[in-house]
Amino acid sequence: MLAALGALTVLAAPTLGAAGATGAGSSAAARARMRVTSPDGRRVAEVRSQPRGGEGVYLDGRRVWPDDSAPRSIGVVAWSRRCDAFAFVSSTRGLHELVVVVAPAGVAPAAMRWAIPDGSPARAITWLGPSRVGVGPALLDPKVVASWQSQVR
Repeated sequence: MLAALGALTVLAAPTLGAAGATGAGSSAAARARMRVTSPDGRRVAEVRSQPRGGEGVYLDGRRVWPDDSAPRSIGVVAWSRRCDAFAFVSSTRGLHELVVVVAPAGVAPAAMRWAIPDGSPARAITWLGPSRVGVGPALLDPKVVASWQSQVR
């Protein structure tokens, strides 16, 4: 089990969600709006349209986010350098969230999310360390920073 604790520099602690609904096979991969391979080439994160509207994120063919049915749109996916996590910005009904899916090898993925304050541009994601992500108008200009600690039990 992976436990993740986090904090945002401008907000409260994240909401944690366990990932898990299984995804479909090759036909689902063909429907992916975005496919992002990890830097080591071993894993693939995909953004796919959902049957009830909105989009979902899949890791190696398994849906890892969201864990509800609210329609969402998803921005660019950015992998960590260690290939054990990826981050993206999600939008639903005018609310924006930074979502990080922590997925070390051999452990079920866990998703953490932080609300992004109104007026904070969220077009680019920058990994600032193994467990620290910034989001802002450009890669070198993060305005909101989230960090967390992971423990494998």
